[in-house]
Amino acid sequence: MRAPDATVQMQPKLVLYWKEAERHQCYRDEDICHDCKLCRFWEEDDIEFTQKVQFPSLAVKIIVSMLQWEEETYLTGLELIHQNRLTTPNTLIGYQVPGRQETVDLKGRYLQGFIVNAGYRGIHAIRPVTDKEELHWIGRPQEAERYVSLLSTHSPFK
Repeated sequence: MRAPDATVQMQPKLVLYWKEAERHQCYRDEDICHDCKLCRFWEEDDIEFTQKVQFPSLAVKIIVSMLQWEEETYLTGLELIHQNRLTTPNTLIGYQVPGRQETVDLKGRYLQGFIVNAGYRGIHAIRPVTDKEELHWIGRPQEAERYVSLLSTHSPFK
């Protein structure tokens, strides 16, 4: 998974772009690539895999799935547990890995976005940001990698 290079701005809903491995959106000219579902050129260039989701800020828990590879941790997926599951189903991004998850209880704080520690091969750590504070890192941030903020510029709660 790779975080975008820019801060995402949004209205009452948060919008995140997340790399997804099972499919991709190819930005190549049709003359070069005629079958983007099975693009034969994907290994030659850096193709951005994205998944866009919108969700209300009223999440009550965040569940992050992670995998360990050598000395590094990589995030594989994110699930936002919403306050009212009858009207708003949980938001799933990426892949869930049962048994390799960390859960964060937001304890009545409103989710404003995330700070993401991302490298070339994926996301190493994510830090939820609420209306009151930045929470602890989930995963292991790598000092040499870049940090990207995915934060709401508008809060309907203030």
